[in-house]
Amino acid sequence: MRRLFAAAVFMALAACASPRPAHADPFTSAQPGLLHACVDAAGAQREALEGCLGALARPCIAQEGPSTMAEVLCWSAESQTWDQIIAAATTRLSAREQYRDPQRLAAANQAWAAWLEAECEYWAWQEGGGSGEQVDRVECAARMSAERAIALIAAAPR
Repeated sequence: MRRLFAAAVFMALAACASPRPAHADPFTSAQPGLLHACVDAAGAQREALEGCLGALARPCIAQEGPSTMAEVLCWSAESQTWDQIIAAATTRLSAREQYRDPQRLAAANQAWAAWLEAECEYWAWQEGGGSGEQVDRVECAARMSAERAIALIAAAPR
C-alpha cells in the first residue's frame, strides 16, 4: 500500500512538473548507496544506525532544492531504501538464527507494516491537508522503517 501511494504521489508530482525531453534522465538525486554505506559503516551500533536516518533524503533535497516535491520524492526514496534494508536483515535473521521461526517474523513484519500505514496516516492527517500532509506521511514512513531496520539489524548483526 505504501509503495502504491509513493508511486501515485510520484506520478502526480511528475505530471505537475514541466515536461522533460524524452532523453532526460528520471529522478536521479536519490542515491541509495549513501544510506547503504552509512548502515554498513554503523554495523550493529544502534546509535550509529540511528544517525543514518536522512543519509539519503537530506543530500537529495539539497541537490533538488527545497520544495515539497523534492521532500516527498527524496523521503520516499529513503523509505524504500530502508525497506530494502529491512528485507535483507529479515533474510539474514531467518538464515542465521535457525531456532527462529521465519513465518512468525514474516507475520511480525506484516503487522508492523500495517501499523506503519495507520500511524503515518494519523500523523499526516494532523497536518490538516495540503502538501505538508504528503511530506509528513513519507517522513514518518522513513523514520518508522529506519526504526524497524535498526531493530532487525541489532537482532542479527552482520
